[in-house]
Amino acid sequence: MKMYKIDPSATTTLAFRFALTTIGIMTGIVALLMVWLSFNLNPGASIGPIVGKLIPGFLLIIGLIAVMLTVQKTNFYGSTRFLLTDDTIASVLDNKELNGINQFGVARNRSRYGAEPNQVISFANISRVKITDKNIKIYGGNYSLFNGNGRIVIPKETENYEELLHVFKPMVSA
Repeated sequence: MKMYKIDPSATTTLAFRFALTTIGIMTGIVALLMVWLSFNLNPGASIGPIVGKLIPGFLLIIGLIAVMLTVQKTNFYGSTRFLLTDDTIASVLDNKELNGINQFGVARNRSRYGAEPNQVISFANISRVKITDKNIKIYGGNYSLFNGNGRIVIPKETENYEELLHVFKPMVSA
């Protein structure tokens, strides 16, 4: 059995990438909402005064969310371990390293949605492997889009990533 963990110097970069993706989605939704409001709130009126008042508050909220997401995800990624044996791959969270908010989130997701943070997929049960420039995604036969069970994502920032790439490249679905 071999254990891999995410490089501690790269956890912040990985967390920031996650935060930027989330913020991009949020910004798109707010922009669409603002366009919708401009057409429906006061048809024919200028949207300038409304936007001028909303942009500073929106930027402040987005900045705070980015900082909080980066801190929480840095802790989460630093607590993640990947275990590789001859016939299984596992993603395990070290609860002792998780901070209180992440422990609460993991417990809540487990009780509310059945989301299991520790995933084990046997090689015989792998239904699909997808390798991108940022990660390796391994899907088991019991994959659930709703709660994430049955999927392991190994980021490129993982120590000895090339070894994992060598193991899973032959399994890539065409």
